[in-house]
Amino acid sequence: MATKAEINAASLIEQYSKAIHSPHYSVACSPACPVCNMDTDLYNKARKIMELTKEKNMELSPEQKSDRGPFVATLSGAYFFIYECNIEDIPVEDMAHALSMNVRFNGHIKRFYSVAEHSCYISDLAGTAAALAGMKREEVRRVALWGLLHDITEAFVPDIPRPFKPVIVGFKEYEDKLAQKVARQYNLSWPMPDLVKYMDTNIVRLEAEVLFPNPPIWTNHYDDLTSIATEVGIEPQKDFGQEPDMAFRMFMDRYESLTGSVA
Repeated sequence: MATKAEINAASLIEQYSKAIHSPHYSVACSPACPVCNMDTDLYNKARKIMELTKEKNMELSPEQKSDRGPFVATLSGAYFFIYECNIEDIPVEDMAHALSMNVRFNGHIKRFYSVAEHSCYISDLAGTAAALAGMKREEVRRVALWGLLHDITEAFVPDIPRPFKPVIVGFKEYEDKLAQKVARQYNLSWPMPDLVKYMDTNIVRLEAEVLFPNPPIWTNHYDDLTSIATEVGIEPQKDFGQEPDMAFRMFMDRYESLTGSVA
């Protein structure tokens, strides 16, 4: 049976979500508005209560309750500690493997299509666009590497469909914290380059047109990247949907090419 503290936390979080995602909140409002003034207070209260009750709520083994906190075990046996975000301790092969097994669109597509494969295409598209824009070779390399690593956080936090992200309390903050560690680890700029964000945002149109039996109604909202995909040599109908082993190899080959290192 839930404790009073747990019930209060759940209630506060529910109120917080309703407040910030109501039509009222999405428009400009005066500082005196009770809804807009309420969201930060509710959030802080909810987070405080959840912190006080997290040990009871988390169904973890004794090993997961070490001084470093809970962790995710990777393929090679490394531990990713979720509070530390110790990306530097995780072999790139482990992250590439996880991404190659992680399906896009929550699996609601007609054939397997991994985050690793998607990341390779973002790297190719963003890198090519950077070169066409006249950027220097090192800048192009960094943009392409950011494109490859833009979803590396999903080696630890699964690929969550876009509509869910704003309603999961704390998700964006944690994802950004982890992405900043990735940037520091690989000597990349922060925030992520706009060119990478643009390709990542809009490639969903190409992906949806190929991978969904009936493309969703939101497809035409995004820019059509067909012309630059052709420039890169990507043939969506033919290429999208590689098996995990091939997606892993694609990712690692691209990583080694961009970093000059053999993992």
